[in-house]
Amino acid sequence: MAAGAIHSRRFSRLLLPSLALLALLAPATAGMYGEHVTELTESNFDSEVINSAETWVVKFYAPWCGHCQSSAPAFSKAAKRLHGVARLGVVNCDDHGSLAQRFGVRGFPTIKTFAGEGRRARRPSDYNGDRSAGAISRHAQQLSPSFVARVMSDGVDFLLQRSPETRAHPALHR
Repeated sequence: MAAGAIHSRRFSRLLLPSLALLALLAPATAGMYGEHVTELTESNFDSEVINSAETWVVKFYAPWCGHCQSSAPAFSKAAKRLHGVARLGVVNCDDHGSLAQRFGVRGFPTIKTFAGEGRRARRPSDYNGDRSAGAISRHAQQLSPSFVARVMSDGVDFLLQRSPETRAHPALHR
C-alpha cells in the first residue's frame, strides 16, 4: 500500500470522529445561553442593538472556544438577573464573522457594551472586567439609565394631586 493512502486513511480516521463531535456540539452551543439571551446575527444586530435605546451587553464567541463555553453559565445568569434592566446578546463569530470584523473582535470571548441613545452613542466599549454573573450585572446596571427621581416631601403631594390614577384611590390622599 502506498504511503499516501496510509496517511489519507489515518487522516480520515481522525477527521470523521472530530466532525461528528462538532455536529453534536453545534446544537448544544446554540442553546447554551438560555431564554434571556438574544442570539444576534447580521440580519438582526442593527435593529436589536444599534437602533435601540436599551443597554446591551454583547458577547462575541466561537462555539469551539473553551473559555466561551465555560463562561456561558455566568453570562446566562447575568441575563436572567438583568431581565428588564439591560439586554444581553451573543454573536456566534463562526457564523457571523462580518459582525466580529465590524466591531474589531480579535479573540474569544470578547464582551462589548452598547449604551446610550442615538446612533452616535451606540459605539461599543470593551468590557474587560471579571466574567462572573455579578460583575457583568453590576457593570450593566452602571451603564443603564436611572428612571428614579428624588422627590421632596412637598413634591409628593403635588404628584398625588395631579395623577388621575391617584385621584381614584382615596387611600393615597391624606
